Amino acid sequence: CAAARTLRPPSPLPPVAVTGSPDPAVDFAAALDRVRDAVFVLDRTGAVVHATPVARALVGAGDLAEALARATTLLAAVPASLRAEGGTTRVVDAMGRVLDIAIGIDAQGATATVRDVTAMQAALDERARQAAADEATLRASEARLRAAVEVVADGVYEWDVVTDRVIETARSAPL
Repeated sequence: CAAARTLRPPSPLPPVAVTGSPDPAVDFAAALDRVRDAVFVLDRTGAVVHATPVARALVGAGDLAEALARATTLLAAVPASLRAEGGTTRVVDAMGRVLDIAIGIDAQGATATVRDVTAMQAALDERARQAAADEATLRASEARLRAAVEVVADGVYEWDVVTDRVIETARSAPL
């Protein structure tokens, strides 16, 4: 693609021989296209100039021009300070997906790496909901046990089989 020819690897990185092309920008773009995350390359002005195949799929675009336009819209949700200084943020896009976006800045421009973490966030939310439900169930069970012990007026012994320790209630001592 024509936009890929304008890419230059960041200064600290040596050219990567991927395609065997004499143009290091072509090799750099080819190597970048193999990354499993969505990667957008921005020029010094902040304009998106390249989108990897995964990035094109993320924004639902078939061709590069459409991907660049949609990426610009997506990256507009990133706070201006992050776009200027670099860093990481989490946003929810127009389709309700939870996206982690990392911006890396260098002298030539920036890269934006985007990872869809919707499923992971849903799993974490479900785990937190289940933990809260388990805690509520445990508290209710403990309350029922306390009520039963008070009503029975007998002593209760608890044997911890791991430590071989016996714990008794105040009423069990005279027994």
